[in-house]
Amino acid sequence: MIDISPRASLERLLRLWWVLALATLLGGLAGWLFSRFQPPVYEATALYRVELNTAAVIQRLSLDPEIGLSLQVQNNYYGAVKGLVTSTAVLSDLETAAREQGLPVDTIDYDISLLQSTHRFMFVVRSPDPELAAQVANLWMQIGDARLQESRAYAVQALVLELQRDSVYACFQDLDFTSANACAGTAFTVPTALDFYMDELNAQIETQRLASANIDAAFDLGVVELAELPASPVLYSVSTLIFAGMVFGFLMGITGVEVLPAWVKHGCDGKGD
Repeated sequence: MIDISPRASLERLLRLWWVLALATLLGGLAGWLFSRFQPPVYEATALYRVELNTAAVIQRLSLDPEIGLSLQVQNNYYGAVKGLVTSTAVLSDLETAAREQGLPVDTIDYDISLLQSTHRFMFVVRSPDPELAAQVANLWMQIGDARLQESRAYAVQALVLELQRDSVYACFQDLDFTSANACAGTAFTVPTALDFYMDELNAQIETQRLASANIDAAFDLGVVELAELPASPVLYSVSTLIFAGMVFGFLMGITGVEVLPAWVKHGCDGKGD
């Protein structure tokens, strides 16, 4: 059995301090060498406003205002926004635009997250080049904003058409054919003409809905803050790697000073028996 007392351990560490110092220096050197092969990674973040007018959604869906929209339902709305700006089509447009501007995109990572409390989306780009990270983050937000605004416009048009359809339907449901035409501002001569008109409206509504990519008209969208040039890396900074290496080396030095002599003594005792 290996018996290591605290006092003996402290005396051994003090006596062999040079082993700890050497191990710490070697660990720091290993961290520095690692930093030569692994460049630091910088992170740039652009902020984008994504606010859902829940009151408008509740009114449109005829929900109880006191109950409101559940968090799960709200997440579905916000999920559509995230799905669009991280879609293959948007990222493909981003890479194309970046290459047209001479920006290499092979060494960058994309990420996006939602700050639910402040209704902000963060367009996050990581790259060994801090300037590249900021440029691509802003370009991504610009392209994403254009797609979102376009999709929201389709959603608004779908709502306009729905109101038009419902207005016409209400007139012809409650009034005779002549009076209904006057109510709806139409001039249908036969019911089949009305049916054809309603079918056309429904087809247009469906087209607009599909084009909206599930982005709701109740969203308030816009750029909040452009990404700035990151001042310091978030991963693999030289100082951090050296410090981590020194800590690791120090711990390995303690392990060596404490455990190895005890193992050697234990092995010698075993041979003696």
